[in-house]
Amino acid sequence: EKWISAINDEKKAHDQNKTWRLVDESEANGRKILTSRWVFRVKDDGRYKARLVVRGCQQQPGIDFEETYSPVVGTDALRILVAHAVKHNLHIKKFDVRTAFLHGILEEDIFMRLPEGYKSNGKICKLEKSLYGLRQASERWHSRLVTFLKTLKLKPMITDQCIFVNEDRSLILAIHVDDGILFGKDEEKMRRLLKSMEKEFELTIVDNPSTFLGMEFEKTPDSIKITQKSYSENILTKFRMMDAISASTPLVSYKPIDQKDGTKRSDYPYREAVGSLLYLSTKTRPDLSFAVGYCSRYVENPDNNDVANVKRIMKFLKGTQEQGITFDVKSPEELRVYCDSDYAGDRSHTKSTSGYVIYYCGGPISWKCLLTTLILSE
Repeated sequence: EKWISAINDEKKAHDQNKTWRLVDESEANGRKILTSRWVFRVKDDGRYKARLVVRGCQQQPGIDFEETYSPVVGTDALRILVAHAVKHNLHIKKFDVRTAFLHGILEEDIFMRLPEGYKSNGKICKLEKSLYGLRQASERWHSRLVTFLKTLKLKPMITDQCIFVNEDRSLILAIHVDDGILFGKDEEKMRRLLKSMEKEFELTIVDNPSTFLGMEFEKTPDSIKITQKSYSENILTKFRMMDAISASTPLVSYKPIDQKDGTKRSDYPYREAVGSLLYLSTKTRPDLSFAVGYCSRYVENPDNNDVANVKRIMKFLKGTQEQGITFDVKSPEELRVYCDSDYAGDRSHTKSTSGYVIYYCGGPISWKCLLTTLILSE
């Protein structure tokens, strides 16, 4: 019954959006007719969700689609915006656009067969709007959104095409696909902007959000701390490390590649574990960057020592889930840059490891740790 209700909700959304119109199959005129299917899942909040998707894998490049790329706001830029909001005491609101991809306007003629649950009377669909599963769905949505935001006199920044500002720069809007976060001093201006957007799209708006894109915000009157405690807990649970004894450092020592023990560990999901930790280290945990980067060098052929190193990082994570990035109003609004490098630390190739971190308003906004491509002589 819940799934039937979810299907009916999806049908209603397509009817209201006028995603397609029914036509005779002859109108396709030899063009490939794509098939479609239902995708079902239970969301984190317990809601049953049915989604109609087209099989984009059947699309032909150059005929059914051209561009597929769409940008998202940079993580560094997002951290800068949060720090800026703390320093200037800005209000924060977030929103997501419901059925965002259905709003994209297609430039190509695309035909689709309806899945089970629809009565088509022998007809096929000619898509008028974009649909989930299309190769160009994300690009078409982004183009539609940008065009609309420009009518509201919001302009994208040169440095990041997913950050928009109004004429007097009193409003700052960052976009990540169908999720947005809005910063502003004047809350009434913010409400007017979101009201204008609601006339075009169906939004779910949250004032003073505690999360955004998996990052958790802990607020005080003078600071914001960004963490990923839930994500960290999920990693530890997934890789069965919740009961592990905490470690005081993420890595014991630097093990040269030529000291591998030769025992290949195909039984351990090493690549997946490193990928999960890498995401964490690039979002809110710069203190993991070196250790995760080091482990990522061995994803092709991990041995027992490599698996032990990954587990060591997780043991460190077990005792530091609360750690994150804190921006506070008392810190100076200036950029501070630190950089360093070892010398031929990777003894198998005599390559060096370099790193940098940039601070703003008391917290790191950008960092990197990487193995240099050049072999240095001094």
